Amino acid sequence: MLKIFSSKSICLPLISVFIFLLTVFVAQRVEVSPEVTGYLGHDVTLHCQLIQGPTHTNIAHVQWFLLEEGGTGKKKVALIAFNSVFGVNIFESPLKERVAFNEHSLIIKDVKMKDAGSYTCEITTFPSGTFEGTTKLVVQGKDVNCFYILSQNNIRCYILGIIRENLQKITDTNHTFGLNIFFFCFMSHSF
Repeated sequence: MLKIFSSKSICLPLISVFIFLLTVFVAQRVEVSPEVTGYLGHDVTLHCQLIQGPTHTNIAHVQWFLLEEGGTGKKKVALIAFNSVFGVNIFESPLKERVAFNEHSLIIKDVKMKDAGSYTCEITTFPSGTFEGTTKLVVQGKDVNCFYILSQNNIRCYILGIIRENLQKITDTNHTFGLNIFFFCFMSHSF
């Protein structure tokens, strides 16, 4: 015997399942800032937060990665991890001595120009699984003041400001007045 189902009897359960799945999978996510600005010599915090869905999940593991550009794409370099059972682990990396956790957020101490790049926060929950978000860190130097002193027939340039290990060379140049005056004050960085 052939049974005929009405569209209401099939659609109602399917709609209920779809709404349930939509609320569970869409609502839970990791929230990070798309871009954060850090300043040379200062600390910066890259925020990471799990937005809970309608069903509560337990955070089992939080890990931060630096995404390094490589020949075949981006490579994930583990920086620091927190596990609810084992605690915090800081991995061997260029940032090893300068990273810490604050809640699930990453703190980078004494920011350097080479710290600029993309960082991924990965949160593993039970029973919902793993969620991640990526933040771009932009590093800016402090304001550097250049001023010039005119004395007799000479102009001299001075550079004042926070000058860190990135500074390769300052050329202090003197020029004597003549028909054509060209004056250059050089400060070069390695990034």
